[in-house]
Amino acid sequence: MTAVLDSADTIRSRLLSLTDLIGRAAPILEGNPFVDDTPAWVGNAQAFADALLTLDDAALGALELDDAACRRFLCGMDTRYSEIEDLVSIEARASLPRSPEPAHVPGRKWRQIEAFAAAVPSEASHWVDWCAG
Repeated sequence: MTAVLDSADTIRSRLLSLTDLIGRAAPILEGNPFVDDTPAWVGNAQAFADALLTLDDAALGALELDDAACRRFLCGMDTRYSEIEDLVSIEARASLPRSPEPAHVPGRKWRQIEAFAAAVPSEASHWVDWCAG
């Protein structure tokens, strides 16, 4: 579902839904792979852990390079990923002027910033992308 973020209420509702979803996924997100031999969440999500552990380096690399394939894989393991897809899909405004890529922002991040800017309601005079660096 691609939605237009056309009001502050729409943005607030989407943000609250994402916050709730991330809170429910916190046990999976909180592990420390550099400290924990086996993350605590493995016991509560064994099928998910098993699916991840069956990936060889080539399959993992392919998923890392193909966002759509990675989403399909994750959605098959946990329904929260399909909920996230619905919440983060937004329709861009076609009228956003193209900006030159600044030297201090890597290309992929700059494309994310531009996509975010295109989705902000057109009447907004100021906005902050808190992940922009």
